[in-house]
Amino acid sequence: MTITLKKIGSFEEIEILEPLVKVIWEETFVPIIGQNQVDYMLEMYQSKEEINRQIQAAEAEYYLVFYQEEAVGYTTYRKEEQRLFISKIYLLSQYQGIGIATELFNWLEEVAKESNLNSLYLHVNQQNKKAIAVYEHKGFVNFGEIVTDIEAGFLMEDFIFIKNLA
Repeated sequence: MTITLKKIGSFEEIEILEPLVKVIWEETFVPIIGQNQVDYMLEMYQSKEEINRQIQAAEAEYYLVFYQEEAVGYTTYRKEEQRLFISKIYLLSQYQGIGIATELFNWLEEVAKESNLNSLYLHVNQQNKKAIAVYEHKGFVNFGEIVTDIEAGFLMEDFIFIKNLA
Protein backbone atom coordinates (compact mmCIF):
# COMPACT_ATOMS: atom_id res chain seq x y z
CA MET A 1 0.00 0.00 0.00
CA THR A 2 1.31 3.40 -0.85
CA ILE A 3 -0.20 6.73 0.00
CA THR A 4 0.86 10.14 -1.21
CA LEU A 5 0.70 13.28 0.90
CA LYS A 6 0.38 16.76 -0.56
CA LYS A 7 1.01 19.77 1.64
CA ILE A 8 -1.74 22.33 1.30
CA GLY A 9 -0.45 25.86 0.86
CA SER A 10 -2.74 27.75 -1.49
CA PHE A 11 -6.37 28.77 -1.40
CA GLU A 12 -6.92 26.70 -4.57
CA GLU A 13 -5.66 23.60 -2.74
CA ILE A 14 -7.94 24.40 0.19
CA GLU A 15 -10.85 24.42 -2.26
CA ILE A 16 -9.94 20.81 -3.17
CA LEU A 17 -9.92 19.92 0.53
CA GLU A 18 -13.22 21.57 1.47
CA PRO A 19 -15.72 19.06 0.02
CA LEU A 20 -13.68 16.19 1.47
CA VAL A 21 -13.78 17.81 4.92
CA LYS A 22 -17.55 18.18 4.76
CA VAL A 23 -18.16 14.55 3.78
CA ILE A 24 -15.74 13.18 6.39
CA TRP A 25 -17.10 15.32 9.21
CA GLU A 26 -20.70 14.48 8.38
CA GLU A 27 -20.13 10.72 8.23
CA THR A 28 -17.91 10.75 11.34
CA PHE A 29 -19.51 13.27 13.66
CA VAL A 30 -23.22 13.65 12.88
CA PRO A 31 -23.99 10.32 14.63
CA ILE A 32 -21.93 11.44 17.66
CA ILE A 33 -22.63 15.16 18.14
CA GLY A 34 -25.48 15.91 15.74
CA GLN A 35 -25.85 17.95 12.57
CA ASN A 36 -26.14 21.34 14.31
CA GLN A 37 -22.81 21.04 16.11
CA VAL A 38 -21.12 19.64 12.99
CA ASP A 39 -22.37 22.60 10.93
CA TYR A 40 -21.17 25.03 13.60
CA MET A 41 -17.72 23.43 13.90
CA LEU A 42 -17.24 23.25 10.13
CA GLU A 43 -18.00 26.95 9.84
CA MET A 44 -15.87 27.99 12.84
CA TYR A 45 -12.87 25.66 12.41
CA GLN A 46 -12.85 24.08 8.95
CA SER A 47 -14.16 26.70 6.54
CA LYS A 48 -11.91 27.60 3.61
CA GLU A 49 -11.19 30.95 5.21
CA GLU A 50 -10.32 29.46 8.60
CA ILE A 51 -8.08 26.77 7.14
CA ASN A 52 -6.32 29.45 5.09
CA ARG A 53 -5.89 31.59 8.22
CA GLN A 54 -4.40 28.64 10.15
CA ILE A 55 -1.95 27.88 7.34
CA GLN A 56 -0.92 31.50 6.79
CA ALA A 57 -0.44 32.04 10.55
CA ALA A 58 1.66 28.84 10.71
CA GLU A 59 -0.71 27.43 13.33
CA ALA A 60 -1.07 24.13 11.48
CA GLU A 61 0.25 22.18 8.53
CA TYR A 62 -2.44 20.56 6.39
CA TYR A 63 -1.86 17.58 4.11
CA LEU A 64 -4.22 15.92 1.66
CA VAL A 65 -3.97 12.12 1.68
CA PHE A 66 -4.10 10.39 -1.70
CA TYR A 67 -4.57 6.68 -2.33
CA GLN A 68 -4.49 5.41 -5.91
CA GLU A 69 -4.44 9.06 -7.04
CA GLU A 70 -7.72 9.86 -5.26
CA ALA A 71 -8.01 12.27 -2.32
CA VAL A 72 -9.25 10.05 0.52
CA GLY A 73 -8.52 12.07 3.65
CA TYR A 74 -6.44 14.68 5.35
CA THR A 75 -4.22 15.24 8.33
CA THR A 76 -3.16 18.33 10.21
CA TYR A 77 -0.43 18.76 12.76
CA ARG A 78 1.46 21.36 14.73
CA LYS A 79 4.95 21.06 16.18
CA GLU A 80 5.10 22.04 19.82
CA GLU A 81 7.86 21.98 22.38
CA GLN A 82 8.89 18.31 22.71
CA ARG A 83 5.78 16.92 20.99
CA LEU A 84 3.71 16.80 17.83
CA PHE A 85 0.03 17.66 18.14
CA ILE A 86 -2.06 15.75 15.60
CA SER A 87 -5.00 18.08 15.18
CA LYS A 88 -6.77 16.09 12.49
CA ILE A 89 -6.37 12.64 10.99
CA TYR A 90 -9.41 11.74 8.91
CA LEU A 91 -10.20 9.30 6.12
CA LEU A 92 -13.34 8.72 4.12
CA SER A 93 -15.13 5.74 5.67
CA GLN A 94 -14.64 3.48 2.63
CA TYR A 95 -10.85 3.87 2.99
CA GLN A 96 -10.69 3.03 6.68
CA GLY A 97 -9.33 -0.32 7.80
CA ILE A 98 -7.09 -0.95 4.78
CA GLY A 99 -3.76 0.30 6.14
CA ILE A 100 -3.86 3.97 5.19
CA ALA A 101 -4.01 5.12 8.81
CA THR A 102 -0.99 2.96 9.63
CA GLU A 103 1.01 4.68 6.91
CA LEU A 104 -0.18 8.08 8.12
CA PHE A 105 0.82 7.37 11.72
CA ASN A 106 4.21 6.06 10.59
CA TRP A 107 4.75 9.26 8.60
CA LEU A 108 3.67 11.46 11.53
CA GLU A 109 6.09 9.60 13.81
CA GLU A 110 8.89 10.30 11.32
CA VAL A 111 7.94 13.99 11.21
CA ALA A 112 8.19 14.09 15.00
CA LYS A 113 11.48 12.20 15.16
CA GLU A 114 13.08 14.34 12.44
CA SER A 115 12.17 17.38 14.54
CA ASN A 116 13.56 15.79 17.73
CA LEU A 117 10.12 15.62 19.31
CA ASN A 118 9.55 12.85 21.83
CA SER A 119 5.81 12.22 21.62
CA LEU A 120 2.64 12.50 19.60
CA TYR A 121 -0.66 13.56 21.08
CA LEU A 122 -4.20 14.18 19.91
CA HIS A 123 -7.70 14.82 21.14
CA VAL A 124 -10.57 12.47 20.31
CA ASN A 125 -14.29 12.79 21.01
CA GLN A 126 -15.14 10.60 23.98
CA GLN A 127 -17.90 8.89 21.97
CA ASN A 128 -15.76 8.17 18.89
CA LYS A 129 -15.21 4.53 19.82
CA LYS A 130 -13.87 3.54 16.39
CA ALA A 131 -11.12 6.19 16.46
CA ILE A 132 -10.27 5.41 20.09
CA ALA A 133 -9.77 1.74 19.19
CA VAL A 134 -7.45 2.73 16.31
CA TYR A 135 -5.38 5.04 18.52
CA GLU A 136 -5.02 2.39 21.22
CA HIS A 137 -4.00 -0.16 18.57
CA LYS A 138 -1.33 2.30 17.36
CA GLY A 139 0.14 2.55 20.86
CA PHE A 140 -1.54 5.71 22.14
CA VAL A 141 -2.57 5.85 25.79
CA ASN A 142 -5.51 7.76 27.26
CA PHE A 143 -3.99 10.55 29.34
CA GLY A 144 -7.20 12.16 30.54
CA GLU A 145 -10.07 14.25 29.34
CA ILE A 146 -10.62 17.83 28.26
CA VAL A 147 -13.94 19.61 27.89
CA THR A 148 -13.92 22.77 25.79
CA ASP A 149 -16.78 25.25 25.54
CA ILE A 150 -16.82 26.24 21.86
CA GLU A 151 -19.74 28.63 22.39
CA ALA A 152 -23.21 28.62 20.82
CA GLY A 153 -24.20 26.05 23.46
CA PHE A 154 -21.75 23.40 22.25
CA LEU A 155 -19.02 21.50 24.07
CA MET A 156 -16.15 19.40 22.77
CA GLU A 157 -15.82 16.48 25.18
CA ASP A 158 -12.54 14.81 24.31
CA PHE A 159 -9.97 12.40 25.60
CA ILE A 160 -6.28 13.27 25.29
CA PHE A 161 -4.24 10.41 23.82
CA ILE A 162 -0.43 10.36 23.93
CA LYS A 163 2.18 8.14 22.34
CA ASN A 164 5.76 8.40 23.55
CA LEU A 165 8.44 7.81 20.94
CA ALA A 166 11.53 5.86 21.94
